[in-house]
Order: sequence, then C-alpha cells, then structure tokens
Amino acid sequence: MKKIEEVIIKDLKESNLYNWMGVKLENINKGSVELSLQIKSTFFNSHQLVHGGILVTMLDTTMGLVARSIGFKKSTTLNLNTYFLKAATNGKIYCKGYVIYKNQSTILIKGKLYNDENILISYATGTFYIK
Repeated sequence: MKKIEEVIIKDLKESNLYNWMGVKLENINKGSVELSLQIKSTFFNSHQLVHGGILVTMLDTTMGLVARSIGFKKSTTLNLNTYFLKAATNGKIYCKGYVIYKNQSTILIKGKLYNDENILISYATGTFYIK
C-alpha cells in the first residue's frame, strides 16, 4: 500500500488544479480515500455558495483515487451521478469514497461529501474504467 499511496500523493502535488484548489489527502486505505478542501471565496458562484463544479470535482477526484488505491494505474470516469443536498458556504469540506462493485474492466464507487459539521452535503456514484 505504501507505494500506491506515494504515487497518489505525488500525483496530487504535481496537479495544477489540485494545487490551485488546495486539495489535501486525509486518509487512504485499499478501497477507500478521504480528501479535504478548505473553502475559498474564489469557489463561490453568484449566490455566494461553493459552485457545484467544485463539489463534483472533489467527488470525482476522490472516487478516481479510490480505484487507484486498490492497485490500478489509471481510472477514467465513464459515468457520474451527483446529488446536491445542501449548500457549502465556509469552513472545510471532506470527501470520502469507497468501492461498491468491481469487475475486470470497471468499478462502481460511491463518494460522499460532508461539511465540517459532518453533515452530508452531496453524494455521487460513479462508474470508472480501470487498467
């Protein structure tokens, strides 16, 4: 697991997008990942709420890393269904992902996004091509 974790940490550090956003790896185990993000005003839409695209990026990234945490070098999002439950406005958000089902070429993953009061604000399921 150590080698996979090191590769994921390296990839996160080298990503311009994740650096700009400030994505942090909180926890990684085989088949589960947790990321966090400090909310910045640059993430706000015209209603002063975190834009849904930021939330979806956190969900998609977390779930893609879940696939990689079980040993796959690449994961590509094939389908992503996202549900927005509450707005994010300040503090930190945490995204947790875990495997629901896996076969030879695809994996189904669920991601849940919480605010810093541990209230579920969004969740998604995604199907990823793996290799």
